[in-house]
Amino acid sequence: MVLEELWRGVAILYVINEDSANRVLNSLKRLHVSAFAFKYSPDKLDLAWRCFDAIVLMMPVSAAVRLLCPLIKDKTIDRPVVVVSEDLRYAIPILGAHWGANELALELGKVLQGVVPVITTASESYGITSIEEFARKLITKIMNPELLSKVNAELLREGCVEVHGLTALPTWVKGNYKLNGDCKYKIYVLSEEPKMDFAENVLILKKLKLSIGVGSKRSTDTKLIKYAVLDVLDRLGVGIDRVDVIASVHENIKNVAEELGIRFMLVPLSDIGKFRPNDDCLTPPSEALTRLGIIGVAEPLALIAGGPTARLIMRKVVYDGEVTVAVAAHE
Repeated sequence: MVLEELWRGVAILYVINEDSANRVLNSLKRLHVSAFAFKYSPDKLDLAWRCFDAIVLMMPVSAAVRLLCPLIKDKTIDRPVVVVSEDLRYAIPILGAHWGANELALELGKVLQGVVPVITTASESYGITSIEEFARKLITKIMNPELLSKVNAELLREGCVEVHGLTALPTWVKGNYKLNGDCKYKIYVLSEEPKMDFAENVLILKKLKLSIGVGSKRSTDTKLIKYAVLDVLDRLGVGIDRVDVIASVHENIKNVAEELGIRFMLVPLSDIGKFRPNDDCLTPPSEALTRLGIIGVAEPLALIAGGPTARLIMRKVVYDGEVTVAVAAHE
């Protein structure tokens, strides 16, 4: 996860040194990362855990460990966490190293002068793309995570891992991944959940479907809307084939969806007003929407269109003050 991939943002929690927290905050914002700083409280930690892509805790490592222990459930869903010392000397991934914490620490080391990233995991030390990173960047669900340690270990031993379901390996992949070959372990990237059992040496990655929410004025040029949708997908590194549905409150967006060959969902504005009225994970609405009693447009639309399993993976992006686009992933 490089910084520009933190679509749901970074939560920075500090205990004492607000100035140091603001330095981290401003460094991230200069790189156009959605970031928020909060004085630590149990409620703010809960908010960060539920609503953000990554967390920076500015406190001693021992204190951070004690706070996180009750929250930890499973490495496939836990948040990546980096502890940054209050004197801004060290950035230490303590949770989710392969799920983005290492990369966040390394990036903080680049943007904050004097910060030393402390990386302790083998994959990053050897310059290898971990399986977790591979799966995350492809926006997939790991169906049999119990195999992760074995496949990562094989890459560290310089063994190969065979990938099926891709026409080409992404340019960002590092390590002995192969599209064909006689490898001990194999990865299958599938669009649907497999209906058969695979061998014990096969890791299954299921592609998540994407739902796009579009907010716009009625008078907005549909060319700008089409550009915004395609630009968001380009930033996510996925093709149009991954999109299941585009949702809007305006009928004219249907023309854009049809041009792109994507299913369209028209959502009444009243449905947005009823949707998750207490959901504090959404980006705070504008004053105009607040006066209308609406919690947002693009983000709720993406979640409504994606159904009950949807989770927001990209907060709303604004284009020319005319269009907002948000993306959710769902099974």
